[in-house]
Amino acid sequence: ALFLETDGITYNFIEPRSHTSFHIDSMKTIKYHAFQYRFYKSLTPKIKFQNTIPGKINYFTKKNVTNLNRFQEVTYQNVYRKIDYKIYSYGDALKYDWIIHPNGNPNKIQIQLEGVDNITLINGRLHIKTSLNEIIEETPYAYQIVDGQKIQVSCEFVFKNNRIAFNFPNGYDRSKPLVIDPVLIFSSYSGSYANNFGYTATYDEYGFLYSGGTAFNIGYPTTLGAYSESYNGGVGGTDIVLSKYDTTGTFLIFSSYLG
Repeated sequence: ALFLETDGITYNFIEPRSHTSFHIDSMKTIKYHAFQYRFYKSLTPKIKFQNTIPGKINYFTKKNVTNLNRFQEVTYQNVYRKIDYKIYSYGDALKYDWIIHPNGNPNKIQIQLEGVDNITLINGRLHIKTSLNEIIEETPYAYQIVDGQKIQVSCEFVFKNNRIAFNFPNGYDRSKPLVIDPVLIFSSYSGSYANNFGYTATYDEYGFLYSGGTAFNIGYPTTLGAYSESYNGGVGGTDIVLSKYDTTGTFLIFSSYLG
């Protein structure tokens, strides 16, 4: 689960191996780990929702909230002076950008990590370790648009005092906008309406991407000509699910139940 909050982001992970059954007694064994990205010494940003997508959301709790819009993109405007943070869906994946407007100071960007077990920088990549998993952020990619051309700007992570920042060893043109656009390791939502848990992912020699997991009901996406387009796990059972994506992780090439 991902929670967008005024001063940062909270991630909550669940250990897949704990989900051997949905019987109420098994709920005691499920392990969770949450950690937070906090915008260190930030301003109070104006949060803007953009790109409405079809469908409505309704929450039925002690205080019902109904007919909420869904959005593809959320922008935190002025997290720091002349610096915005944008988080958005990209295909079936999730991405974020830091946008530094002319004369903004990227050195102001500092992300305080709270609730992680260990953080290391290895060959320019950021490894964030929790009790359940390891999240890897590739060496950041930064660019500017100059005369209609995208010009790459050398950028690297800096980690100090449990805070993430960015460094530009060769500088950049401060009179033009700068975008820090992290390069993501393949990560994609399955788009399933059924409970499902991923167990493995890999790629082939051509760069196509594959994921495998389990599904607990109907609703996992399948493609025309799939080995099996229907769930066969029965009540309380599971099916294996296999999916292949294109080299960007954006388009589903094939997807099938196996069970």
